[in-house]
Amino acid sequence: EKLNPDAAIAACLTARKTYPGTSRFIYQHGRALLKAGDEAGARIAFKQAGALNHAQAWLSLGQETPDPKAAARHTQRGRKFLEELARSKDAPTIQAARAAHMLGLLLLTSKAIPQNPRIAYRWIRRAAKADYAPALADLARLQHRGVGTKANPYAAEKSYRKAIAVGQTGL
Repeated sequence: EKLNPDAAIAACLTARKTYPGTSRFIYQHGRALLKAGDEAGARIAFKQAGALNHAQAWLSLGQETPDPKAAARHTQRGRKFLEELARSKDAPTIQAARAAHMLGLLLLTSKAIPQNPRIAYRWIRRAAKADYAPALADLARLQHRGVGTKANPYAAEKSYRKAIAVGQTGL
């Protein structure tokens, strides 16, 4: 990822000043600080964004916290927000699908909380049912490899085809 940290930090500070309390800008500021090597500053920004219910901020905080217990606590908090959004009847379908997909990936890859491929598969499948292209591609990979489900090359092919049909590239 080619990012000029100084320019990104300046842009984020301007955005935060113009739109105070916007979790997305606070989170992006944390990412820019992290890229610049300011881990302590990044953690502060992630905590601020997390306090505004930015799930990805909690997940990032969990990744960047050196204390394993604190990392698990932050990651669980991010997981909770993702679950609420994925289950929300009020959230737009695409937001709920993204949340379900992120939750599935978290449960497949997290080092801070126990991995659970079966539950991860269910969340990714839920996102795929909303025709969320990245989830369809990941569902196909899981079906092909038998991760969280029994290996099924026919279901995998169907999911790959659907992912391509809804615009997923790079398969």
